[in-house]
Amino acid sequence: MVTPGQRKQRKKRITEEMITDMKRLYLEGMTISAIAEELKVHRQTVTGYVAPRKRDTVGDMVRTKLLEGELRSHFNQLSEFVGEDIRKPLHASAPDKEAAGKTITTAGVLGLPHTATGAPRYITLEWERMYALSAHDQHLLRSLREHTRDSKLWVFWDRWHKKVAPFEGASRALRDWLGQKLEEDPPEDMRDIETVRSWAFGNVLGMAGGREPAGVETLSQGAGSGEFRPVIYSNPSRIQLYARKALDEAKGWPELTSLKSAMVDLADAKSQVKLKGLAGEIDFALAGIELMGGFPGKCHLCPV
Repeated sequence: MVTPGQRKQRKKRITEEMITDMKRLYLEGMTISAIAEELKVHRQTVTGYVAPRKRDTVGDMVRTKLLEGELRSHFNQLSEFVGEDIRKPLHASAPDKEAAGKTITTAGVLGLPHTATGAPRYITLEWERMYALSAHDQHLLRSLREHTRDSKLWVFWDRWHKKVAPFEGASRALRDWLGQKLEEDPPEDMRDIETVRSWAFGNVLGMAGGREPAGVETLSQGAGSGEFRPVIYSNPSRIQLYARKALDEAKGWPELTSLKSAMVDLADAKSQVKLKGLAGEIDFALAGIELMGGFPGKCHLCPV
């Protein structure tokens, strides 16, 4: 009861900052009484905020630590992607030569798999390197764009892809068409479909580039001239007949003329000069991003 002349003491307002301090001090081992004295509040107030939430507080701290680790891992993945993997589609290919680390090379023809030499399988693998990013790399590419949306990198990146779009579109349509044909009339062993498609696709790209088709004996040939993969099909003689038939059908592909035209345009000296310039700008922009200690903003992969 308040006597005349006395003011009723107001209850101290508990702020979110004070609640956070209570939890922190409690987890650091301070007693309820010591916390109350430190923050100048009643010990029952401390008990009311800390005791029921002790388990949640521990969980929050553990989750925070885990998410910090995941965010650090995410940035490390992006840094690795920027340092090497994002450049792979831009490397010019040349048989039996490896692209030099972090430098975009011009050993072959930019934007095209090397079709003059090398097995059909090699040509297909090079096309896939340039135009068939894995789902993992597609996510990282999107993530990098979201984190660095204002970088000039994307201006030059989009210009590059606009330049190679006619060849990419025509060659992808051929690949899809071959896959559809083989699925409509599959070989006896379904495992053989990808072998035949890879061989026929590389062969047609080679022919569109002015090369004679390789024989069916190269079905098991790998990327190098003397490299052979284990025979993974069940009936070699039958699959060779099947593959020859698939290639004959591919020779009559309706859009083959468009594919040849796109390859000629891309291999043109002026086109190569333009692509080389864009490759240099992309390389320079990526080098700048590599120097960043972290990545701004958020992306669809960010854990926090």
